Amino acid sequence: MPVDRALFLQNLTAKRAPNWRCPRCGGGHLRLVADSLHHEFSGDTKAASHEAGFDADWVVTQFVALVRCDNEDCKEVAAVAGSGRVIEAPNWEAQEMDYEDLFSPTHVYPSPPIIRLPDKCPAAVTEELKLATICQWNDATAAAGHIRTAVERLLDAVRVAKTTLSKKGRTRLTLHQRIALFEKQKPEQAQALLATKWLGNAGVHAGEIRREDVFDMFDIIENVLEDLYGSHAKGLAKLVAAVNKARGPTTK
Repeated sequence: MPVDRALFLQNLTAKRAPNWRCPRCGGGHLRLVADSLHHEFSGDTKAASHEAGFDADWVVTQFVALVRCDNEDCKEVAAVAGSGRVIEAPNWEAQEMDYEDLFSPTHVYPSPPIIRLPDKCPAAVTEELKLATICQWNDATAAAGHIRTAVERLLDAVRVAKTTLSKKGRTRLTLHQRIALFEKQKPEQAQALLATKWLGNAGVHAGEIRREDVFDMFDIIENVLEDLYGSHAKGLAKLVAAVNKARGPTTK
């Protein structure tokens, strides 16, 4: 399923964390550990706090917190860190202005999964995508690089050649050339990987990539991996064929 962008762009508060899936069991969700969130003014905010015009808009904080899986059979713990800000929260009943701290994570470890990987996904691909998941919080360029490498590892897994023999001897094929070879086997999936490569190039070579672009890369490679290694679509196709053949339920 597509990356839940709203979820991964969501802030923490002093009382709750976003509804992230547990990176260990995948079934539970990470909940804020009571009283674990601690925050302080940044150095610049501390210095500015003595100025006459100091306002809530000037506040930048640094925070750390713990989140724990709510699955009683798991209880994995993850560390969260990042920066915070203060927003106005009007209290209309009391006719006064309240303020609320919002915290934006820049590091979560172990990091909640962004996409669902098939059980048969090659280990080398899974490892690169896990690294991309960690990096996406604060380094889109690094995340894009890991996803691009995951494409390389995927081509290794499906035995696409890495080199070619020419008059100059054996030379290494570029990622683009390898995808072109893969297109002879799986044209639709190859086109998807090509799109991932272009986005990865924007990050690795030009440094011009946004977090939203990284989410797009995750969406694309998740779909390719499901096509190649997923069991749901194949199982559903078999079920459809069986029901159509029986013209009704397949079990009596």
